[in-house]
Amino acid sequence: MDFNKHSIRLVQQCPVCERKYHEERVQIIDEQGNSFLAYMTCTFCQSNIIVRVISMPQGLVGSAILTDLTPEEVLKFSHEENIKANDILSVHEINKKGNIIETINNLN
Repeated sequence: MDFNKHSIRLVQQCPVCERKYHEERVQIIDEQGNSFLAYMTCTFCQSNIIVRVISMPQGLVGSAILTDLTPEEVLKFSHEENIKANDILSVHEINKKGNIIETINNLN
């Protein structure tokens, strides 16, 4: 997928300060088939967003989210396994017992 061909026109301004993004601050951090993952940093307020753009027969479809992750962290987590319903239930059970911080610390 050619970034210049598709550009990031879905998100033209920062959702925090509403200033226009500069293309030199856009990083394509992952590309898979008909989609790419971009990381954008606002030059004015330094807020970051992640944008997933997918090319479909009807045109480009994208979604964006504000983040405090670095591009490296985004890429790392994008390749992790999906969270399953049982994972959520396990965390809920640990939380009900009141020892979630202790359990997380013991994982390290």
